[in-house]
Amino acid sequence: MKAITKRAGVTFHIDNPSSLIECRTETLLSPYHSENIATLTLTSGSTGLPKAVAHTVSNHLHSAAGILQVMPLGHDDCWLLSLPLFHVSGLAIIWRWLLSGARMKVTPVAGEQLFSAFDNVTHASLVPTQLQRLLSHGKPDALKEVLLGGAEIPVSLTSMAEQSGIRCWCGYGMTEMASTITVKRADGELTVGTPLAYRQVAISGESEVLVGGGPLSPGYMVDGELKPLPLTDGLFSSGIGVNGRVREQTTFACWAVSITCLSVVVRTSNPKPLSVCWPNTRALARYLSCRWKIVNTVIERLLLSNRWGASR
Repeated sequence: MKAITKRAGVTFHIDNPSSLIECRTETLLSPYHSENIATLTLTSGSTGLPKAVAHTVSNHLHSAAGILQVMPLGHDDCWLLSLPLFHVSGLAIIWRWLLSGARMKVTPVAGEQLFSAFDNVTHASLVPTQLQRLLSHGKPDALKEVLLGGAEIPVSLTSMAEQSGIRCWCGYGMTEMASTITVKRADGELTVGTPLAYRQVAISGESEVLVGGGPLSPGYMVDGELKPLPLTDGLFSSGIGVNGRVREQTTFACWAVSITCLSVVVRTSNPKPLSVCWPNTRALARYLSCRWKIVNTVIERLLLSNRWGASR
């Protein structure tokens, strides 16, 4: 890694995220700037049509630097690239690898290949079902850190993993913030954790959770032009409401439905936890994709079942 960056004239500054990359442009074929657009990632489209979110190298490296403070990734560690690169969570693994100078493993994880994929892997981003299968098969020798998401995380599962020596994490993120914003140990407590370094989290006068900081995208790419994000004092509305709903209308599989919100807690510098709501979009999308003919029943279950995040 050092040889590659030296040849490119690039130096990583983990301790100074405001200038994460310093380049000697005379060694490159063309001038390089860390604020140039590096990637375009489509949002899920859960609140409308998908948007092409632009990110710079600086955005991605600020995102990586924050989570690496919580989940250290050393030169001898290896993060499995288990997520697709068209999703911001998959892209985030690439940038954590680049910033840390660690190893990254690229190998199939479907079906029975999942087990052999974890040879010499220390870090992974998984859904709970994958972790359950791994533990049932026998804990991978090297695995020590797992970032979980995409579904409900049973406490019994994370307790089993922790007893096996695997630290389990979960949190909340969004495409516009280049992946993870808040993180916590997956202990069953109804929170989304604390904001990571280089992120800003604030509450607007309308009780919306606003986010910002180094990872925040400069805008959406529309018809070949960069359209800046709508910001309030430099912060972007996450669509999460404090003690109430901000976005109730969510679209899944061509259905526009109003759904309840999942009550959670964001812990900030304020000693009093903030009760926050947002739609449990991933669980609902998966449920509707399998049972689209019984939408009314789904909505009823969402409103009445605590398991699906109904507010009390």
